[in-house]
Amino acid sequence: MKPPSKAEVLNDINSDIVNLYRVIQNHLEEFIKQFKWAL
Repeated sequence: MKPPSKAEVLNDINSDIVNLYRVIQNHLEEFIKQFKWAL
């Protein structure tokens, strides 16, 4: 059995985190509009 690693990649923990990062990085204005609407 492989020993546990000392660090985890965000995508291994939750792929939604990586998707959120990409949306914010590439579509910030639209993200802000949608986020404000959701509140």
